[in-house]
Amino acid sequence: MAGVNIIIKQKGMAMVRRLLITTAIISPLAIIPTMSLAQDINIGVEWQAQKYVTENNHHYTEAAFIITNKGKLPINTNDWKLCFSSIIGAKTLANSDIIIEPVAGPLYCARFVNSSMQIPVGASQTMRFEHTETVTKIEKAPVAPYIVFDNAPNNGIKIHDYKTAPIVRTKQIEGAAIGTSTIFTPQDIYIKNQNIIDIPKSELPAIFPSPKESETYDGELRLNGAPTIIASPKLKTEAAFASKILKSSFNKDEKTQFIKLEIAKLANQNSPDAYELDIDPKSGIKIIGNSPSGVYYGLQSLRQLLPNSQTAQYTLPALKIIDAPDFEYRGLLVDVARNFQPKEQILRTIDIMARLKLNKLHLHLVDDEGWRLEIKQIPELTQIGAKRGEGLWYKNLPSAYGSGPDINDPHGSGFYTQKDFIEILQYGAKNHVEIIPEIEMPGHSRAAVKSMEARAFLLKQKKSKDASKFLLSDPDDKSQYHTAQNYTDDVMNPGLDSTYVFIDTVISEIAGLYKKAGVKQNILHIGADELAGGAWEKSPIAINKMKELKLNSTNELWDYFYDKVTKSLIKNGFKIGAWEELGVKRENTYPINPKFLERKPTLYVWNNLEGSEDLAYRLANAGYKIVLGPVSNFYFDMAYNEDVLEPGHNWGGYIDLEKAYAFNPYALQGTDKENKVKLNDNAKANIVGIEAMMFSETMRDPARIDYMMAPRIFALSQNAWARHDNSDAKKWSVFANQLGKNILPQIDAQLPDFYYRIAPPGLMAENNIVSVNYQLPGFELRYTTDGTEPTINSQIVKGPITDRAIINVCAFNKIGRKSRTSTIDNR
Repeated sequence: MAGVNIIIKQKGMAMVRRLLITTAIISPLAIIPTMSLAQDINIGVEWQAQKYVTENNHHYTEAAFIITNKGKLPINTNDWKLCFSSIIGAKTLANSDIIIEPVAGPLYCARFVNSSMQIPVGASQTMRFEHTETVTKIEKAPVAPYIVFDNAPNNGIKIHDYKTAPIVRTKQIEGAAIGTSTIFTPQDIYIKNQNIIDIPKSELPAIFPSPKESETYDGELRLNGAPTIIASPKLKTEAAFASKILKSSFNKDEKTQFIKLEIAKLANQNSPDAYELDIDPKSGIKIIGNSPSGVYYGLQSLRQLLPNSQTAQYTLPALKIIDAPDFEYRGLLVDVARNFQPKEQILRTIDIMARLKLNKLHLHLVDDEGWRLEIKQIPELTQIGAKRGEGLWYKNLPSAYGSGPDINDPHGSGFYTQKDFIEILQYGAKNHVEIIPEIEMPGHSRAAVKSMEARAFLLKQKKSKDASKFLLSDPDDKSQYHTAQNYTDDVMNPGLDSTYVFIDTVISEIAGLYKKAGVKQNILHIGADELAGGAWEKSPIAINKMKELKLNSTNELWDYFYDKVTKSLIKNGFKIGAWEELGVKRENTYPINPKFLERKPTLYVWNNLEGSEDLAYRLANAGYKIVLGPVSNFYFDMAYNEDVLEPGHNWGGYIDLEKAYAFNPYALQGTDKENKVKLNDNAKANIVGIEAMMFSETMRDPARIDYMMAPRIFALSQNAWARHDNSDAKKWSVFANQLGKNILPQIDAQLPDFYYRIAPPGLMAENNIVSVNYQLPGFELRYTTDGTEPTINSQIVKGPITDRAIINVCAFNKIGRKSRTSTIDNR
């Protein structure tokens, strides 16, 4: 039994007191089956950021776990370790009483080094260590800590009584780099909101995103119920969607009024997604599309004009809209590898995307921390690679990103069955959202690599001849490398023939799922991102392959690998999708690699960090088709601002709604520098689309996903459908007013469980008068002056507040959900 090795003799039988970490409910958990009884000892753990340090331009944080003995007996410290997940790493601190043991990726364990030390009852002991950067976000505190005892090394006991001490909110953290802030004040918000003009609802565009042409006429169409749908058999799916939205708007049918759905070529519109929406007082509603998708988007526009809930009658303005997207590719990446989400969450995401006329769902199915798609010919990929927790290496992957020790954690473990994936494909197709699966390779592949090592190990015990059939690693590889995510063993080996047997098996089986679903194949994304320097260099198998092929470097071995992988894609009916590194040579300056141009891949460019600002343009100028997903504007896992209370990463900066909106695909951030390559006019057509990324290291809860996604996803929609001049300040105000007065109220009514971020209000005090403003006009602002939190019943802000008090203000949406509180002292 896992315990503190306190032995009690009773009736000739040894009984062990076990250390259980809990808050209230105590549940016996026998780890050594022969022990039948355990007495619990309780502990609590608190994480603290204790000191910020800058040395030789290196910024780090001295942190600590405070271990408190809440039980009835002293606790030994020599037979257990505290394991935890940290996205910013951890290392042993000089002169500390503990050592930090890296396990894999974000998983670390801390152990006391003084074997004779005890923690008395009611006392605490400190584990001091270092985080390798300045911790400015509570998101970067360790998560999901658990205890592992030396006599039960494959079992973990979750710590329930765990808390993180607040990080100080200040404009300058003492000891950190100049400008390191952990607060975004109500005054900062007020200044940022000042350029937003309140525009009357009657002056706002009727449709979002902005349509190409919109004309209103005299008169109106009074609907006396849901009109009868007239559509050809080719539009059966779209007719069903029309019926769905009409039934949600009307409580009865009207057989004498009509909505006509047609496919016809629209003048001067080449996009298959182009449509014309005509609302005529006499003839009713007519939607013409260049294709079924065009008709569908016309219906989505009509939906915005309909009532938010059922009614008997409704009046629509007479108007005509001609619309088409500027970009063919309008995408969202959802990472289910780091933290898994069930099928229902994916279907819900498709619904949200479809409302906003987004049409590509990039499913990041595979990474170091999980393999999330059933491959029946290689069942170990999900039997082992889809499970995370504490356990034997050949049974599951290690804990990561908050999943803790339990292999039944619903976000650490989980996968889509083939039936699930077929349903996702079909649901996407029905809503004109193409599913683009991503299988990461050759890096970011630890889930696959370790699953195949486990497969080989288990089958060799059975003396199976197929044990190494899908092996992805060289057992004699002594290469030393370290990935950005702290892995040292996550790379497929390109020298093994079995690597290509594995890849071809996976690709062909996925192709079969499209056929079973009756859905057209298009892009399959094959990774090509962040292969760590040093990989393959000391692998005998890789070195022999290089000699056989007369290759001079592992960079050329990369080309060999992707030559075979892209051929497999093409053979299996897929087009090629990959990260930008497929189009560059593996050298520091990223020179263009033209090798794969003839295979017409679509390259997804995220990297516009310093030094790579013009990478997307260099690739487009060279002839590659490019999807832009720059970290500067469209990484939705980044925090909205520097306030410590805002969740998310910040390694790529901060992305608020305005920054996402202000994106210009033809003037990427940093490309205005003198030495940067500009996009050639004849290469603009190679920018085929825009995609936002939602990597999930900090996203487990669906409500958190909503918060990080929206309202920024509306800025993505506007940019992807209708390019705009982001130097026009009034257009930003139009966008903000559209969200606050039209789009989000409809979302509130029809998707009340969509927990988009409601921003805090801006406050500014001057001469004892508090002015209040808000990013999205149309939200209701309420305040208190007695120190309490505002509620839906608090006073409405109707102008400047003159009360001499501490003023608390919140924004409320149409269904009463509120923002974080903004506070200002006006005493």
